[in-house]
Amino acid sequence: MLMLSILLTTPLFVPPADEGELWSSLALTYVEMWDQDPIEEEEEVEEEIVEEEVIEEVVEEEEVIEEEIELTPEEATELLETALKSRELDLILVAIEDAGRIADKNVVKQLGKAIKHKEAVVRMDALTALRFNESPEAFKELVKLKKYKPIIEDPACAEAYYMALGQKADIKALPILTDKLHITERGDKATRARIVAIGRIRDPKSVEALMDMLVSGSARRRHPNIKEIHLCLTVLTGADVKSSGDAWQEWWNENKKGLKVSKEEQEATTKRARATWKTLWADPEDAELMKEALKRGKTDFADADEDELKRLRELAEKRKKKEEGGDEKDDASGTEGGDTGDGSK
Repeated sequence: MLMLSILLTTPLFVPPADEGELWSSLALTYVEMWDQDPIEEEEEVEEEIVEEEVIEEVVEEEEVIEEEIELTPEEATELLETALKSRELDLILVAIEDAGRIADKNVVKQLGKAIKHKEAVVRMDALTALRFNESPEAFKELVKLKKYKPIIEDPACAEAYYMALGQKADIKALPILTDKLHITERGDKATRARIVAIGRIRDPKSVEALMDMLVSGSARRRHPNIKEIHLCLTVLTGADVKSSGDAWQEWWNENKKGLKVSKEEQEATTKRARATWKTLWADPEDAELMKEALKRGKTDFADADEDELKRLRELAEKRKKKEEGGDEKDDASGTEGGDTGDGSK
């Protein structure tokens, strides 16, 4: 498997103009894969190992210093409560980042208050924290927001909200996600988020809702969300069907009676699609790395297991530290011996 840290340095692949619009906001990047010569990869890895050995001791020392001590639920709650009372935007955002994913009902309660903040950036960060907070109360808090206008009527917040519901993969979210779905503004980001979120809920009703949307409107037009619907139907059913409304309608007519959806998520039929799906539901840190790879047409992380992903995270972190160290050296050399910009030497 190609290492993700190497993928991120590969020159950007630009797809042909007729590939169609890429789904950049939700990482649905449909580009042609291209392979890297294994021999060239090994040579590059050997060079990186030599360079990494030079900074290995420094990196290890930094890791010890930067090791974070996880907050207790009580500390996390107090931090959020204090920040919100301060009304200082920077403090609130830091508190959400540091404490928002602590799985505790009181932490969730404070995040619920942050959702009502007047600043959209606070609402967005609070939504993200609720999305990845593993407390059962987090989903309950999200459900309460189903008619909250500052979230639902804000395109960016609405997208984040529906993705958060999808992350929970709870059948109770389905009525929210499917409500008037066939008459929403198809093609917008919030609608796309609703579609892929439905794909996470493993129930025959999810398949039915997606099929209803697929066949709504003009039967002669290609559905603007066919890529998303096709991906979700494949993950839900495991069916190997062509990405077209007619093909799925034919499949539906033959299989809708007595349809069952397995508890285990089915794999998409292509590595490209598997990479997209993995990216959509990855932790924010991993998702950023995966998006960079997708932009370059790289999808080999699609079939990585957790151990492989952990190793890739470590390599990416070391590369980042090395690059930051190089930037600092360049800055120092530039000010010591170069032109300072004020006419002096």
